[in-house]
Amino acid sequence: MNIEIISDCLKDIIMRADTPIEYCNAEEGIRFLCPPPNVPVPGTVFAGTLSEWEMLNSFHKIFPNCTYLVCTDGEIPPSAALTDCLYNLFILNASVKTMLHKLTFLLSSQSTLSDAQQNQLYADFWHSIMDCSIEAREQAIAFFRRFPIRCILIWPAL
Repeated sequence: MNIEIISDCLKDIIMRADTPIEYCNAEEGIRFLCPPPNVPVPGTVFAGTLSEWEMLNSFHKIFPNCTYLVCTDGEIPPSAALTDCLYNLFILNASVKTMLHKLTFLLSSQSTLSDAQQNQLYADFWHSIMDCSIEAREQAIAFFRRFPIRCILIWPAL
């Protein structure tokens, strides 16, 4: 996804944006800042709070060719000089929940599947779960890659 699309989606909550990397893989999902992976895939999009960002920065866990969405939620971020960074950084005046809501709307509107195709895709996925026909992680990942949104919550029935 072109970084300009994300910039436009978040334009009303951006406090600061440094975007030297032209593309990111928001379609592959948004990862939380903590805990950081050992080595992320280039283009990964991370989101989290200002305190999480500061902690990762202090441990030198900021990865090149990734995009970081840092939510201040009313906190005042320390002023920082622009650097020749190799990652995209958005400082947002919003909560993580607000930012995720905006991006979820963006990602779902970017889908090229019709409503009927999306409904059938979800139905096929849940049918496969109920039939226990998803036997390997690779099969589940193949389903997830076809979804327009990369977040599914499953909880036990009461």
